[in-house]
Amino acid sequence: MRAPGLALALLLGIGARLLLAWVGAGRYLSWRPEVSTAANSNLELREGLALYGMGVSPYSGTSCRVPPLALWLYSALYGGDERDDDTMSYVLLNAVFDALAALLLYRLAARLLAAAPQLGPGPEPSSPLVLLDDATPNVGQWWYLSMEAFDDAKAYVRILAHSLLLALAPPLAMRLGRRTPLALFVIQLLALALLKPYPSVADLGLATSLLPLLLLAAQPPAPAAAGTGAPTEAVAAAPADPRVGGSGGSAAPLLLPASLALLCVLGPAMAHMWLSYESANSNFYYSATLLYGGWHVVLLVQPARGKAEA
Repeated sequence: MRAPGLALALLLGIGARLLLAWVGAGRYLSWRPEVSTAANSNLELREGLALYGMGVSPYSGTSCRVPPLALWLYSALYGGDERDDDTMSYVLLNAVFDALAALLLYRLAARLLAAAPQLGPGPEPSSPLVLLDDATPNVGQWWYLSMEAFDDAKAYVRILAHSLLLALAPPLAMRLGRRTPLALFVIQLLALALLKPYPSVADLGLATSLLPLLLLAAQPPAPAAAGTGAPTEAVAAAPADPRVGGSGGSAAPLLLPASLALLCVLGPAMAHMWLSYESANSNFYYSATLLYGGWHVVLLVQPARGKAEA
């Protein structure tokens, strides 16, 4: 994407964010389990800011699970005060942060396409994200087990939740790390969006937005014709690996969007029946999240299998 196209995409994203806030969509979306989780909830952010302003550790109890870096940043900007009348400024601030994150992600993707840099270790997680002590419904796989497990089994659930991501990393790194670091990066993001403690649909959006980069990386560079410096037509038209994103006779290009459209209706319906009308229980919504997890696995297998067999 060229610079004007990137700037236009960022401006459209900020404009859409402000438009949703202006029409009052935030009051509805802030209670949706697909969007608002314990790690990004505005309510928990306000609780943490209030405790921080009173000189109390926000993480001494179970009322705040916002990452410490985000809490520190918002406390520096807002001074620890709750701003009920600053809705648009709060949304604009988040939109600017999202735009900066998208710009950094664009620069990182460009570097990954150009070379194979070594990524350093990430920041240390905050303890609430490790302990899984919040059972607020979300699109992840662990909230139900954390809610239903007996106290003496909660430690096992925590170990299981965090060990799956750890178990995936070494074989993927050994198979893809040196040859295709971009594929390793995208596949790990997909796995993180599936297995992290408090995921939302934003995690899926971040991972899937990078999938087109695999198509670009899968296309071999066209060698120059002898004596002309122009690419030959036969090689330039070489198709990309169908398992990465093309058709190639696979049912995945039709199955994945169709099943995702079904889940977009099934998940909110089950949550509404359980949380609003109380005509269902948590098992109904968790069955929808299990189907979403299965869909996620099918999506994750496509680039992983294509790059592993390439």
